[in-house]
Amino acid sequence: MPASLEDLPPELLTQIVSYAENARTLLCLALTCRKLGKFIESGDGYRAFVQSRYPWIQTPASWKDTAYGLTTLSRAWDRKSIIARCLRPPPDPSRPRAQDHSRRPRGQTMGYQPVIDSYESWKRPDWASRIEVVAWGAGAEIVLRVKWMGQDVEEEWQAARRNKASTDEFDQHHHRLKWWKIKYPSHRDGHDDVTALQLLRDSQKPLSDSEYIVVGRASGELEMLSIDHQISDAWKREARFITEGQHIRSASVNSAEQPLLAACVSHHVVAIYPVAAEDSPIPPLGKIHLTQLNPSEGLSRAWFTTFLREDRLAISFGPSLEPIRVFEINPDTIPSHPFRTFSISEGGKARCATPIDIVYPLAPLPRSPFAGAADGDLFLSGGYDGTIR
Repeated sequence: MPASLEDLPPELLTQIVSYAENARTLLCLALTCRKLGKFIESGDGYRAFVQSRYPWIQTPASWKDTAYGLTTLSRAWDRKSIIARCLRPPPDPSRPRAQDHSRRPRGQTMGYQPVIDSYESWKRPDWASRIEVVAWGAGAEIVLRVKWMGQDVEEEWQAARRNKASTDEFDQHHHRLKWWKIKYPSHRDGHDDVTALQLLRDSQKPLSDSEYIVVGRASGELEMLSIDHQISDAWKREARFITEGQHIRSASVNSAEQPLLAACVSHHVVAIYPVAAEDSPIPPLGKIHLTQLNPSEGLSRAWFTTFLREDRLAISFGPSLEPIRVFEINPDTIPSHPFRTFSISEGGKARCATPIDIVYPLAPLPRSPFAGAADGDLFLSGGYDGTIR
């Protein structure tokens, strides 16, 4: 039998570390003996802790910083200690030149549909050096904010102060901010409202110093725009997708490096597009006709679509006795039948569908070994009856 912690093999040290409550406990463990301290500080201990407590986290830039950041965030959630901030563009944000002569609408023609997307990425092997990107639709307008954080940004702020240069691009925490507002001159609020919006992630972007936004509108436009971080007053249309003028109710981009785009292009049809196609306008690879199996559902419609994982697409459809339908998707095969459907109410298929049998939003959840689930197996749904399942 081993006489002390010094004699334990790495496999048992990993088991010990996995039971730590938080990163501070790991620090205390590292002080108990030289071998355990070396095991933890080398990164192996922090990696074992993060992978056991937060198994959905992908490989981060720094296991140690990730352990401290996640435990701080988890403790804040447990204590309901949350600080909310309102993101409001500055009075005169950067605008594309093409927007200077945009038409002002006489009135709103349809209800506001909030759409928003965001992500964070690390740019150096430490928790502080990262970029936060958030974009949302405001009527027919798109608002984008990019925030840079970390030691490099702090040094930029200090240099600007020493040289008595403008620090307007920095906030009170010395983070550098840039804003963009995008609106075509011919677009009108209501008719051309943004109804779907998604940012491409780092692994999907052709250029790392630009942002790429897939945008769907009530008027039927579906396109991908790009914005260069270094240019404050310009944007570019990278691609346009063929929708035949149908209202875009929802759209989703999967996580693949060569991503696919799924969009509700009519009440009963979801079209699948390649995002990285060379020629524009881009036709769909195929379409999913939701009423093909049951023509009696002709009055129902597709409300929402989202990728649960790279090759799994979920669609909410209703009123229907099976308002959630999940399809296996890949660039070569667009299926006509779902491989799984879900009912949300009791009563069986003998009854008729009612408004209660409608699901609106769907949201994938991270995989969880505690629930015995793999990627794409867990998701939330929001029903007409107000119930989240």
